[in-house]
Amino acid sequence: MSLILSEPTRKDKLKGWLCAHRLTYAEIGAHLGLAASSLSLILNGDTARPERVAQLRELGIPEELLPEPLYIPPGPKRKAREA
Repeated sequence: MSLILSEPTRKDKLKGWLCAHRLTYAEIGAHLGLAASSLSLILNGDTARPERVAQLRELGIPEELLPEPLYIPPGPKRKAREA
């Protein structure tokens, strides 16, 4: 049996960085006024609002470990038009 090792994902690297710096989602979330579960959704997503990414960068989290900044308008999603 052979073991195939894959490159760690951004999320894996982020978890390692947080562990090395002894930071938890709860601690970071409290600093930003967010619940740990909300912060987890932000950090584990592929994209996040640019202002959140900037806040996380200001806390010292390396940019390459953060989700891609992308403005997502608030509110309900638009329905596709029927042809």
